[in-house]
Amino acid sequence: MARENFKKYGNPDGPGSFSVAIAMPKFLLEKDNHIQVLLVSFFVLLVVVPGMLYLIIKDDTVKDERGVLLENKQIFARKLNENMLLKNIPQVAAVSIEFQQCGARSQAEVDLMKKILRDNEEIKELMPKAVSRNTQNMNLLPLVVILGHMMRAPELKDPAFK
Repeated sequence: MARENFKKYGNPDGPGSFSVAIAMPKFLLEKDNHIQVLLVSFFVLLVVVPGMLYLIIKDDTVKDERGVLLENKQIFARKLNENMLLKNIPQVAAVSIEFQQCGARSQAEVDLMKKILRDNEEIKELMPKAVSRNTQNMNLLPLVVILGHMMRAPELKDPAFK
């Protein structure tokens, strides 16, 4: 008999039911909660997961593999060439998008920037003299800070900059 059951059903005990179950909390299996469970699962699958993927991937379209903004690469490509004077490199760095978004946080910072420009001849010499299409919309605060650090201006140690 066992041999026949094994040949016929693949089990010496005969036909047997095979069931697979997934352990789930009881409230998920109650009929009253089916709509809420379905809505929450759809929200997670159709809103949360794609939203997380978008947030992760969108940063890759703005920056290159080394983390430099693609807009900055375009700016640097236009401004940097073999004929560029070394004294203009701080100005190119100050034109970057991140630096241009910096602004003075207080009137004390603005006053210190004016003092740095007024008192330091070396910095005054490196500042752009004439307004050109390259400098007409430029925020000069980052350039003053970069040049101030290069020339070791003592005003940059003021607590207003912290």
